Amino acid sequence: MIVTVNGRADSVIIDAKVYEKQMKAMNLARLLSEAEAQVSNGQTRPARDFLKKFKNARKI
Repeated sequence: MIVTVNGRADSVIIDAKVYEKQMKAMNLARLLSEAEAQVSNGQTRPARDFLKKFKNARKI
């Protein structure tokens, strides 16, 4: 539903489940964008190094 003020669209009312789904999709897109920027900037490391540190930090 679109709410208008003075004949112009002002707000949109959507179902809560649809809103939550859209918020999750936007959050994922933001995280992926940050990750892509890190890769572009060369901020990467070998997976084996990461997994080794991850396991040690969590005592796995």
